[in-house]
Amino acid sequence: MNEKNLKKIETPTLTIKDNILKYKDSVIQLSNISKCEIAPEPPKSYPVWLFVSMIISALLMFNENFLGIGLFAEIIFVVIFYMILSSNANLKTYFILELNSGSIILFSSQNKDFLWEAQNAMINCFNNKKDVCVINFSDCTITHSQIGENNLMNNNEAQNGI
Repeated sequence: MNEKNLKKIETPTLTIKDNILKYKDSVIQLSNISKCEIAPEPPKSYPVWLFVSMIISALLMFNENFLGIGLFAEIIFVVIFYMILSSNANLKTYFILELNSGSIILFSSQNKDFLWEAQNAMINCFNNKKDVCVINFSDCTITHSQIGENNLMNNNEAQNGI
């Protein structure tokens, strides 16, 4: 995965109205979202240069003239490898939106079960464009207010005095 397209969002609220998703100062059309999932943060990839450098520094250690340099470089590359490994071992679960552009937006919450509720609210908004929804990730609350077809009054009853 291209980590340049990965964007972690720390925002308390996400508002969805009509075909618009808004958080902080950003606005996205719902039609630009190609995938919505609950999953761990994608792991960081190990760069190829790291493995090549580790092999070269290991080979340098076999030469008496470059033993110190090779050992020092090997220690640095092993530390970098360990940092990536430990970072990948402690990944959080996120509400992930993948956009048609290839960008990936991650939303987090303290409550993993709430992320599933947020995804269901998002699906509702995909299916019903007139739904207004505010997802509060810090309080783990979802506020719905539906506007439109399901809120029609029956005028016949009002005219008949019922």
